Amino acid sequence: MGYHNTTTKETDRMPVIYKPKEMQRLSKDVFLIVGTNKSNFLKRSRNMIVLRQEHELSLVNPIRLNEHGAEALERLGSISRVIRLGPTMDTEADVYYRDM
Repeated sequence: MGYHNTTTKETDRMPVIYKPKEMQRLSKDVFLIVGTNKSNFLKRSRNMIVLRQEHELSLVNPIRLNEHGAEALERLGSISRVIRLGPTMDTEADVYYRDM
């Protein structure tokens, strides 16, 4: 999984990249990644759940991570499924993972 800092195919704007605060292990194969993004006047936080089955990962409500966060995610396994529960403003996140 490489880190790409490129525009998305669906839009011409740069995608929102979240800096992970931490990766919490909720159980043996369930992780929570809390990411934050700061702009001039706004600080946003989003949560992503990572479910692991052997070496396959399912991402629930994926967020685009910075390089450090992407490397930590890669150490858990390979992404096999992306699940988005409800609409979000950051629709480019699942495009990022789909292209990897």
